[in-house]
Amino acid sequence: MVVSADQPIRAVVTVNNFQSGAMGVEGGRASAYYQSVQEPGDLLSFPVMKHNYFGQTTTFYIQAAGEAATINATFTYPGGSQSMTGINIPAGRTYMLDPLAADVPGNVLGSLVVEATAGQIAGVIMETQHNVAVGTFAMSTKAFAPTDADVKVVAPTNKTIYFGATTGWQLLNTTDTEATVDVTFTIAGVQAGSKAAVADIAVGDQFEIEITIPANGSYLFSTGLAAGANYYKAVEVGGTKTITEGLFFSGVAVSTQPLVATVNENNGPNRILYSAFGADGATTKLAAPAVKEAFFNQRTSLNVQNVGDVATTPTAVYNCAGEEYTVAAPAAINPGQAVNFFLLSDVARWGEVKVPAGNNCAVIVTAGQPIVAVAQESIIGDSQDIKNYEGFNLTP
Repeated sequence: MVVSADQPIRAVVTVNNFQSGAMGVEGGRASAYYQSVQEPGDLLSFPVMKHNYFGQTTTFYIQAAGEAATINATFTYPGGSQSMTGINIPAGRTYMLDPLAADVPGNVLGSLVVEATAGQIAGVIMETQHNVAVGTFAMSTKAFAPTDADVKVVAPTNKTIYFGATTGWQLLNTTDTEATVDVTFTIAGVQAGSKAAVADIAVGDQFEIEITIPANGSYLFSTGLAAGANYYKAVEVGGTKTITEGLFFSGVAVSTQPLVATVNENNGPNRILYSAFGADGATTKLAAPAVKEAFFNQRTSLNVQNVGDVATTPTAVYNCAGEEYTVAAPAAINPGQAVNFFLLSDVARWGEVKVPAGNNCAVIVTAGQPIVAVAQESIIGDSQDIKNYEGFNLTP
């Protein structure tokens, strides 16, 4: 699909298999969002590529976003790579790249680069269970263009067994030179009674670690690798505490080489994926086209991160079926820190009803410093997979 308008627009797409009337399948609960692509290009990067890796596989959808395109695809993984060349895609059509079709071996985690030798392309990734009849979760996000790579990359949402949720943050070095990366994590939430709470870790605390990423290689921070070298092992700035279970936090990676990155979240039967942001693309205004406040049992949390150099107080304007609601963050957030606009109809949480329940809204967020955001949608009752998408940064 290609959508044009007489005014600037932004869009998100949802993909799902849960049953609704004649659509979907019985037992399906898989659901994912992805951002629409604003500017097609001739080179796309995907930091995550899986072929039956712990039971999960990725497929990639590449669109000739204009005239017909010809593409080459290179799948890279530990110990090798596989290429598919000279693939022709008719104008406006989509081609699905499958690791199995490229002879990628099973049980591998790697990356994918797609180059157009003719035409302009756009692309998205879809990650699902490997070879199941009815999928129960799905993850999706758009590909990275060369302009998305940045020496400062930010991730608004990381978790270490925070109310059951864990994340993996995969950073990809886009160059032929080794990268040295300074990573800072800023705590946004601490689960009561968790190991982090017992260790007296508090909202606003910061933790740092320095890592290296080989040329064209990647590095994975993961709660699921607690016994390995890649756990979130950052140490408190000016102290001795370390990141542990029960934390929700934002991340900032400052590198000697341009990076791109994705964050994968696992929460029991639910899975989500989002693209981390290059700091150069952050602005003081952003849009989130689909934000739900207890709308048909669905609710959205909008997590906004400060990418600037001083503290700022984001303000969100919710446009809901002709009504407008303005919500300011409860307090200023420091550089690197994030604030969560969530359950705005909950009086106990906000002191009053900020946005009434039953609303499906489009949101504009502004701040005095550059910001980025991730919108995460869940359903009350857990009958569908959670899903999320990246906010769109706008020119103020």
